[in-house]
Amino acid sequence: MIDLAKSATLHSVRSTAINWLGRSEVGPDSVSFLSGLVKDTRADLDLRERAIAPGRFKDPVLLGFLTASYSTEEERRLKQSIMSAIATNGDKRGAVRFLVGVASAEGDSGQKRDALVQLSRIATRRERGISERFDAETDVQREAVLAISRRDKEQAIPLLINIARTHPKEEVRRQAMLSLGRIGDDRATAFFRDNLMK
Repeated sequence: MIDLAKSATLHSVRSTAINWLGRSEVGPDSVSFLSGLVKDTRADLDLRERAIAPGRFKDPVLLGFLTASYSTEEERRLKQSIMSAIATNGDKRGAVRFLVGVASAEGDSGQKRDALVQLSRIATRRERGISERFDAETDVQREAVLAISRRDKEQAIPLLINIARTHPKEEVRRQAMLSLGRIGDDRATAFFRDNLMK
């Protein structure tokens, strides 16, 4: 599969081979190839994005590679893909620490928002322990959370944080966390840092 991903003349064949490399057991040879492709700034952007797809770099040892790649990458689309891969890495504390750093840093507001979205995804994955049946009441409460998220930040953020911390229904807490991630605010960053670094 690596040979096809490296040398196939058709873009679609290379792309498919890279996808299959990520679906099968990711061994040292495939990690070496995929990480080399991610770093190769001369390679096709689409192939580089496929190489970094979330789930391929779950091994906690690879978090350093991911964070270094994020820091040196200039292409916005690839930075977003790298950030998604960081959020699914097995070193959850390290991933959260890095994402909180990006969300807290001065600079690109788009990168800060992307980091908050990834933090909200990590937080909601953590919440999925209990399976809850959807009912009309839960749907109404989730819609209410969405309505709150559309309000002015000064009003919405404290309400969403309170809901995310204290609401008895998992689905409603998850919706509040996702909304916090999308809004983008220093208070949301602090909430995720405190919630995920326990």
